[in-house]
Amino acid sequence: MASTSGETLHDCEAIELQPSKLSSSSRPKVPRPDGGKDAWLFLAGGFSVEALVWGFPFSFGVFQEYYSTHEPFKSDGGIAIIGTLSAGLMYFMTPVVIAACKRFPHLRQLCTFLGLIIMSLALVASSFAQTVWQLIITQGLLYALGGCMLYMPTMQYLDEWFVERKGLALGFFFAGTGVGGVVIPLVMNWALHKWSATFAHSLGLSQIAGSSTLSLLNAATVVGGILLGALSDKYDVINVMVLASVGSVISIFLIWGFSTSIAPLYVFSIIYGVFGGGFSSCWATMVKRVQKKDSRAEMGLVFGAFAAARGIGCIASGPLTSALLKGGKDWNAGAAYGTGYGLLIVFTGVTALLGGFPGIGKGLKLY
Repeated sequence: MASTSGETLHDCEAIELQPSKLSSSSRPKVPRPDGGKDAWLFLAGGFSVEALVWGFPFSFGVFQEYYSTHEPFKSDGGIAIIGTLSAGLMYFMTPVVIAACKRFPHLRQLCTFLGLIIMSLALVASSFAQTVWQLIITQGLLYALGGCMLYMPTMQYLDEWFVERKGLALGFFFAGTGVGGVVIPLVMNWALHKWSATFAHSLGLSQIAGSSTLSLLNAATVVGGILLGALSDKYDVINVMVLASVGSVISIFLIWGFSTSIAPLYVFSIIYGVFGGGFSSCWATMVKRVQKKDSRAEMGLVFGAFAAARGIGCIASGPLTSALLKGGKDWNAGAAYGTGYGLLIVFTGVTALLGGFPGIGKGLKLY
């Protein structure tokens, strides 16, 4: 953390500006931002928190497949809500947690500690669940609350440790999700002895092939997060967003849409993981762009607004995906478009295309 006493780096800087009160020998030394041992150690810790907190909801397919094929949960149609609720609520509660930590900065370390306890107890309690609604409360609601309390204060520390290289730092930060998404599915697959990625299963592929596509996609997000974060520090973030959107759209329509075997599915996992999975790494530079327009905009609150919007999408994605899969069963099309996933593929591609609309606004000089 930036300080063990609850003070921020900015607080320490304020102290250093008062030489009349402190001698040069007793004056606190402020670690330099954007580099040095302390900054990189913080980033390593943040990476670990990211992997542990987000690894579960981004790997929920492992649990979903197990729940849908085992008693006492397999007859309940609400299983998909658990994973989307877990990720969605963490994003949606972000503005509240960040605002509270900004108002009471001395409680940030306590917030992370309580979050770790709540998140851990939620997972332990879920092992005793006998109904889906109990899983929704434990793995969905309580896990999201604890995870948000543990994770979001670290984002405020990131704003203090990194200034000029904030995009690259956020890319490394978010890469933790990819690593967690690689490791956790493999561990859970071994622990539960039964799993398959849903689309891969629809093609008649093995459980190993299914789990490997998910792990490969999450591994690619590690590369994408770091790459797009670094690019957004060096180039106009709008151009980087357009690049991510174009890469995602191509991978969805031209590769996923025509995947009928494992080879193109692997290619899709890599390309979409790099471009789609790395999109959030642009957030830091997007915040800086907002701050140029309004110097009063604080990174944590703007970041919280982005996360809340993403949370709405995560929560809505569960029932929306179910509806699209149900409607896609009647599609008479070739390749993957005719597997029942056609509507979902088209919808995913269209939403990825909309992610590049800031480029149109820039071309029209709307901002």
